[in-house]
Amino acid sequence: MTEARWVADPTGRHELRYWDGGQWTDHVSDGSHQSTDPLLSGDAAPGTAIELVSAVELTQAEPAPEPPRDPNLLWEGTSRSLKGAATGGFAGAAAYRVTRDGIHWDVGRLTSRSQQAHIAYVSEVHVNQTMTQKSRGVGSVTVLFTNGGSTVLADVAEPHRVRDIINAAAADYRSHAWERDRQMNAATASNISISQGVPAAGADPTPSVQVSIAQQLRELAELRDAGVLTEDEFTQQKSRLLQ
Repeated sequence: MTEARWVADPTGRHELRYWDGGQWTDHVSDGSHQSTDPLLSGDAAPGTAIELVSAVELTQAEPAPEPPRDPNLLWEGTSRSLKGAATGGFAGAAAYRVTRDGIHWDVGRLTSRSQQAHIAYVSEVHVNQTMTQKSRGVGSVTVLFTNGGSTVLADVAEPHRVRDIINAAAADYRSHAWERDRQMNAATASNISISQGVPAAGADPTPSVQVSIAQQLRELAELRDAGVLTEDEFTQQKSRLLQ
């Protein structure tokens, strides 16, 4: 039996496709980027798989380099629409990713349109499945955002699992943001309380308060520059200090 390895994609849509030793898989590679692209009827029929592997000469195909995995990646998938299947993936093509801090979608193959939304703005997530989608094991995940916008992850596998991943990521981000705000508010209240203690006779209490606030502003700026705080969070905390 032919060994499992990366070989030239017999469909011609990608540089390499993975052969598992007995059949072609959906795993493909272009440059250093790996993704999935389901085989369509006529791409590589099971009866011709061995011949196709022989035709591209396995010994001349170098394994694709393993790209570094994004530690923030929670899920990724592609649209498995009937329209895409009928056109070889050129119509209705879309790729989706869910990370700890956002939802990303790339639509189109010949001309790609990339967009993303921060996970903090997710307000609701719904799964919609037609009878046809259920029979194919796919569904559409609709994500609503707090600013009134929305996006649809169309025809993805295991749509209910995708919904749960997005909801969990949004809840986790809000929990961390709430705890960060709580700690910062506690530190702010403590510093102001200390700096506003009873001054010595004839002493001016104002400078100590100003120094404390200036120091806190510097610390907030450092947290923002380090990526711990977003620009919006930095602005909110700054406004609280200056009130």
